[in-house]
Amino acid sequence: MEILLQFVATKAVAALIGVVALLGAKQSDVTFTKPEITISDSISINTTLKNSFPKELEKIILSGTPVTIRLKTICSTKDTALNQEIIHRVKYDLADKTFLFVSYCQDRKDSPVKVKDIKEIKKFMNEFNIVITRQFASTGKDITVIMRATIDPIKIEAMENKNFELMAFWDYHTPTLKFVVN
Repeated sequence: MEILLQFVATKAVAALIGVVALLGAKQSDVTFTKPEITISDSISINTTLKNSFPKELEKIILSGTPVTIRLKTICSTKDTALNQEIIHRVKYDLADKTFLFVSYCQDRKDSPVKVKDIKEIKKFMNEFNIVITRQFASTGKDITVIMRATIDPIKIEAMENKNFELMAFWDYHTPTLKFVVN
């Protein structure tokens, strides 16, 4: 039964993507919220993506197709640079009717979280926390932070495993946030 559900969902996603491609992707005002910065032994930066889930993207997720949002962060001083990437991935289980959310970072992989509500999964997918290490934070210099979010393309089996660029839902706009921590 689960294989049949996955097959039907794959066909539905292919049809949806065809319609989106023909009609043009919906323009999106995807932005970051103002970052919340906490300074102690390290620097913690919290921010949230806004307007990142148009209805069409929700339909793709509800078809069981995994969707991945990446946040790439560059922290730099005059002397040093630090790159970080946080990956948030969601996959909807059609049989169980739950969302499985996983967050990855270079130094950790959080335990998967099962969620039943799409509003809750969108909250998980959109919230990011970046930690700048004690050694980097203690340089005593201003730190320039640049954050960029993207959505990974997906492969569609019904379209001969061709990639579909989900950034079309964000009007191919990469939300960027730049600020200085001093």
